[in-house]
Amino acid sequence: MGLPERITSHPVLSRILEILDEHHAEEVVVMAVGEVGVAFTDWFVVASAFTRDHLDALRDALADEMPPTHREGHRGQDWYLLDYVDVVVHLMLPEARSFYRLEDLWGDAPRWTLHPREEEPRMTP
Repeated sequence: MGLPERITSHPVLSRILEILDEHHAEEVVVMAVGEVGVAFTDWFVVASAFTRDHLDALRDALADEMPPTHREGHRGQDWYLLDYVDVVVHLMLPEARSFYRLEDLWGDAPRWTLHPREEEPRMTP
């Protein structure tokens, strides 16, 4: 994927990103929130799905292969949270993502935006 070593060397984080890529998640953003004082996790992964069925499929793909320690959201909702302790995954429909704007809340965190159709991910300000 061409990601920095601190991401690729983290087995849980790198596998989460592979599963999201395999299942065509959109607008995947990885944020190193632990670097800006977040005490409950080191990483956020935020990803969008293009339909509610796609959102359910992304959640199921992650949870089936890698059962989270905690999860929030029920089938048919706009936002799922999967907690892997040092990685927290937020799966959202575009409307919920634009409403809650998690990327803005943690705006100081280093982040990488993954575009599956591009050769290399890019670090975004």
